[in-house]
Amino acid sequence: MSLWLTGLLIRLEKCAQLFVFISFIFCLGGCQSISDEQSRLNYFLVGSYTNEPDQGVYLVSYNESDDLLINERVVVSAIDPSYLNWQPTINKLYSIGRGLDKKSVINVYDWKSNAFTKLKTYPIEGKGLCHINISDDRQQLAVVNYTTGNSELFNINKAGLLVSRGQFTNTGSSITPRQRSAHLHFSGWDKQSRYLYLTDLGTDEIIVFDSLKVILRQYTALN
Repeated sequence: MSLWLTGLLIRLEKCAQLFVFISFIFCLGGCQSISDEQSRLNYFLVGSYTNEPDQGVYLVSYNESDDLLINERVVVSAIDPSYLNWQPTINKLYSIGRGLDKKSVINVYDWKSNAFTKLKTYPIEGKGLCHINISDDRQQLAVVNYTTGNSELFNINKAGLLVSRGQFTNTGSSITPRQRSAHLHFSGWDKQSRYLYLTDLGTDEIIVFDSLKVILRQYTALN
């Protein structure tokens, strides 16, 4: 089993009998006391590739004082939750993964009563689901598939659930043997949450959408 850090980092300073989780303060159940005011704890959500029913998303702590990294516990049981996106303002965790039929899915979890509860699962067409991202205004979500080179765009409603806006499939190739077809690998927005950027490692392109309207333009990498 391999673990993938997702950049979800928080800090805990001068805190007694309380976990600070992601970027808001709320108790996680098994509370931890810190007596040394110089101690600094960081907490991460970590995804994984796993088929085991008792594995999935982990809470991992890092103590800067003694340089100790600890796998605290599993907080979500799931198959291959390899990439995560946590939204602390609405207490929602969005994760890519696979369903029981091994097909790609997005899972949406709600943090409530000191636990994550799955709200809904959305099937995703294509293979090689590798990235999930949410616009800064928290109104849109996009995922990309590496193997089949396609992306799906969603709106996020007030409940934090998803409404599909449609799909895009890239085509083409580039100069190396592994670039015989499109391989989308990343999605992200500009600071105004309007223009959606998709990077394609198979065609050496950055594809730009006006995500509020239609596809805008396409750039080809210069090599």
